[in-house]
Amino acid sequence: MKITIEIIKDIYELSAKVYLDKLSKNAAIDFLEEKHGMNRGSASDYILIFKRMMDGETYKRTCNTEATNYFLTQILVNFGAEKLCDAINSVYSHIDYYEDLNPKKRLNSIRDIVSKYEKHTSFLNCFSDDKYLRSIDGMVQNIQEARREPDCNGVTLDKLDW
Repeated sequence: MKITIEIIKDIYELSAKVYLDKLSKNAAIDFLEEKHGMNRGSASDYILIFKRMMDGETYKRTCNTEATNYFLTQILVNFGAEKLCDAINSVYSHIDYYEDLNPKKRLNSIRDIVSKYEKHTSFLNCFSDDKYLRSIDGMVQNIQEARREPDCNGVTLDKLDW
């Protein structure tokens, strides 16, 4: 099933109500299933993705480009730049998670969307060191390669030459 902009708008509205404790997650899922024929698991995933964005946490399920764009726009409009900052960090964290799982697959369209929203948060000092490191050419690839190395190739602190 293709998730259209009409469905995305409903997902956002319902997810915001769930996040603000104005609606139960099950009631939101029921609505999406009844109105749009949306799979209950997918509906649950999108509601959780919204919560993770609002809380600045990594989400591990996929979210289409159009939904990511709509969520970020609406978070800025309805919750402000600080929550947008949390959402941007969440999306970047998702990109890193997903690309670590699938090194040959890049989320360039999602990355492009997120970068356009950063200008709305430039006056806030809300980006972590992770954002800075990600901006250095080749750093993400180096970190991904290091994560794949077996622990036995590492050096313990007592063996470091300080």
